[in-house]
Amino acid sequence: MNSKKKVLLSLLIISIVASNISFLEISASAATVDKSEAQKYTVNNKKAYVYNPELETDLKVRAVPDLNGDIQGYLYNYDNVEILDTVNTNGTVWDKITYNNNIAYVSDAYVQQYTSPTGGVVNVARNISKQFEVGDSTQIAGNFDGQGLSLGYFQWCVGQGTLQPLLNRMDREYNAEMKSIFGTNYDSIHNMILDTKENQLKWAKTINTSTNTIAQPWESQFVSLYNNQHFINIESDAESYYIGQAMLICDKYNLKTVRGFSLAFDIIVQNGSISSEAAKNIDTALKKNPNMIERDLLKVIANAIADTSTNNAEDIRSRKMAIVNGNGTVHSSMFYLDKNYGLSDNNWR
Repeated sequence: MNSKKKVLLSLLIISIVASNISFLEISASAATVDKSEAQKYTVNNKKAYVYNPELETDLKVRAVPDLNGDIQGYLYNYDNVEILDTVNTNGTVWDKITYNNNIAYVSDAYVQQYTSPTGGVVNVARNISKQFEVGDSTQIAGNFDGQGLSLGYFQWCVGQGTLQPLLNRMDREYNAEMKSIFGTNYDSIHNMILDTKENQLKWAKTINTSTNTIAQPWESQFVSLYNNQHFINIESDAESYYIGQAMLICDKYNLKTVRGFSLAFDIIVQNGSISSEAAKNIDTALKKNPNMIERDLLKVIANAIADTSTNNAEDIRSRKMAIVNGNGTVHSSMFYLDKNYGLSDNNWR
């Protein structure tokens, strides 16, 4: 259970940096968890998800690429879409998508495209980070780390602004369920979602006990929320953001292995990004040895992240080095990631 990234959804969206997307399909092989034979992986370049800073307005899905076109329905933040084509109508760029088994259009301004390894590569990274974040323990934490409230299998948190977008979508798409879960506390959490980052964190701290755990009845209500299937589905959709941000790291440092993507993914989950200070350390090492093999580069990246962290440096180091080495002790437990999670040095691109 660690701090993650960014701030309120609007700030999160502003911070997204567009990656250079190659429209070539690239194949490679990687070992599976259960067997040694190779499995093919590709880079999928048609993935995209909704990112909408207008928290009280949902993305309209239209029958034709026109602002006056009939509305077929709505999409919500982190809804995953596959773009079939892109068209320009009177200066507005539209993405052609499949919606309810029909062709429809959404404004490209509210859609973020990203590249992603397909097949087992993402699964390997996801399962490792999930295990490190919560394992088999409860999926709720209080203000022990200064983040106010952390929730879910990736410990999305208020302090870094990663939980609020999920809560907002749940509130918009499944409002009746939110009201049922939170009862008389509904207005409080609804207003928090729409408040400023500073006030959101203040709010989260007010629902903590003196020992920095979530007070009742909030704790039971949040437990009900993270066990709600619709919220779990929203979490799953939101992984697309992590994947896209991990790919930015992979592209920047030309990481090609399953291990490299898994490290990049875990950096986004636990740390939010590679800080400017960590990036300087990595760049210095690369200038000294520009031809280092990827495993050595991953060691440099892992240590740079830990060395420049303002808290939990050794926890971060042990977690990142377990990925680099394929095994290690994390949170007092020994993990054999290569053997049991399918982690490998096989190229996926």
